[in-house]
Amino acid sequence: MHGIAGIITVLLLATAVLAAQHTLSASVPDGASTLRIPNCNNVDGPSKQHIRVTIDNPLPDFMAVNYYLYNLSSNEWESMGKLCNVPGMQMNACDADLLIATGNQGNATTTHDLIRLVATTETSQDTYEKTFSFAVTHYAADREATLVSQIAANYTALSRARDQCAAKPACCTAALSVNLDTAWLRFQTANESVSGCHLVDAYSLLQQGELLVRNTTTTLTPCNLQATPTPATTPLHTPTPAPSPSQTASATPVGETPTPAESVTPSATPTPTPGKTCPVGLLLMALGAGTFLLKR
Repeated sequence: MHGIAGIITVLLLATAVLAAQHTLSASVPDGASTLRIPNCNNVDGPSKQHIRVTIDNPLPDFMAVNYYLYNLSSNEWESMGKLCNVPGMQMNACDADLLIATGNQGNATTTHDLIRLVATTETSQDTYEKTFSFAVTHYAADREATLVSQIAANYTALSRARDQCAAKPACCTAALSVNLDTAWLRFQTANESVSGCHLVDAYSLLQQGELLVRNTTTTLTPCNLQATPTPATTPLHTPTPAPSPSQTASATPVGETPTPAESVTPSATPTPTPGKTCPVGLLLMALGAGTFLLKR
């Protein structure tokens, strides 16, 4: 039994040694290696760039071609499965879509390997490979730019809400603190989603965080503006002192006759001034003298 296992191991090792890597005869049209493309699809997902690869199979055996795409967001090669089959001793044009995901990377130009072809046949362990490099000018389309701007604005609103909590800790309950922490996580994940061009997910996360910040701010603002009552230092009523005669006199403008104040009590009967005769008395005296003369 051990002898058979050893033989199998030797055969596998020999097969691995005999397997070789060759360059695949493949090409893309002139000019196809220079791209101008948005960072993300304006609706959702990465941008797509159609490309046609012509593959020449010089072998008599049927060739299966798989392909890999380089993800500029994760910086990793990703297997995309079967590209096409090429019959023996024939040439075939195979179509593929380059997927460009450069969200949150602004406007720039980069040159990078983006597509790798790996072909195999049924009768050999050899592989046939070819990698294509592209010069990519990428830019932020409308939806991505709007999301990036909205996320930045909500980070600012979140910072203001945290300042309100710090200014008056009594207003910031445990529940409100949890809301702000949760909102920060939503904005962070939304930002990561934009980087991967998952714009629908980013928008949903942005709305969730924005609602948490708005509700928290609505609760915090009245509490922060509420004034702390202070004790009264003066009596509720202070009697107004009566003006002094000098104040009254000085209050009358120069050259004007002061208006007498109305009396609240009836005035007393005037008393005649000594040394002066009252007109009524003179009349009575005249009548008495006349009567006296008539009697005589």
